[in-house]
Amino acid sequence: MATNFPGSLDSFTNPSSSSTLDSPSHAAQHANINDAMVAVQAKLGVGAGTIGEWTSYTPTVTSQTGTITSYTASGAYAIVNKIAIVKFQVAISNKGTAGGAMYVTVPVTIDTTNDAGGNGGWVEYSTVGETGPVFATGGMTTYVGLLRHDWSTPFVSTGNFGGTAIVKVA
Repeated sequence: MATNFPGSLDSFTNPSSSSTLDSPSHAAQHANINDAMVAVQAKLGVGAGTIGEWTSYTPTVTSQTGTITSYTASGAYAIVNKIAIVKFQVAISNKGTAGGAMYVTVPVTIDTTNDAGGNGGWVEYSTVGETGPVFATGGMTTYVGLLRHDWSTPFVSTGNFGGTAIVKVA
């Protein structure tokens, strides 16, 4: 039998204490378990950190209004089941005409199905000394938005920002 995993769970026949080595077939039992284990290993991967292993990506940073003139950004993400943890660092050296919320792309497509309150996370505004929410709502499937938690002033300013967004992957 070829394994059904990871599409569905396998159903093995367990021999009883009175079973002979051919009922079920001893060789087939070993072959089935070996096939299933190969499928499990393929799903989990190899290496020390393969479940949710961090992968680097370079985010794009834009603003709600205007254009950010100069920035650098780096990030990494890990996916466990259908949840992505996305970490990013942004250094804006010239905000140009940018204002309002700042948007940071994520390397996955966000599932916004039944998105009543949105996917989210937390961002550390290291330059301005405060923290606030990261949000992904209203059909935002490729980026998260950053706003100051008091919502009274535009977010985009020069300085260093770091954040973590936790999103459901489509």
